[in-house]
Amino acid sequence: MLMLAALFCFAVLDTTGKYLSQRYPVGVLVWARYLVPAIVLGAVLYPRMGRTLVVTARWRLQIVRAALLAGVSFLIMGGLRTIPMAEGTSLFFMGRTQKTKKNSTLSLCHVTSKVS
Repeated sequence: MLMLAALFCFAVLDTTGKYLSQRYPVGVLVWARYLVPAIVLGAVLYPRMGRTLVVTARWRLQIVRAALLAGVSFLIMGGLRTIPMAEGTSLFFMGRTQKTKKNSTLSLCHVTSKVS
């Protein structure tokens, strides 16, 4: 049941992103996509965890991770602005499934289209 709820949330998030990207710049949407949950989670978890919530031994790695996540989100929302939702979502998940194949250490996805 939790998995279905998570998939529903991802679908709503992507659909909302596609809809809003027609009216607002993609950079603003990515900024809002991560700032709002960070504020809410910070407000909920900071009273219990205190400073340990933001302290990490590998802060440089966390900055790189955050930059990559923001970059991927920027590219996905920018792509969803121009291509249909089903194709954009399937391309995003196709890359993930290619990474998880057992016998493959590095796989590249080639997308082709045939015009009749």
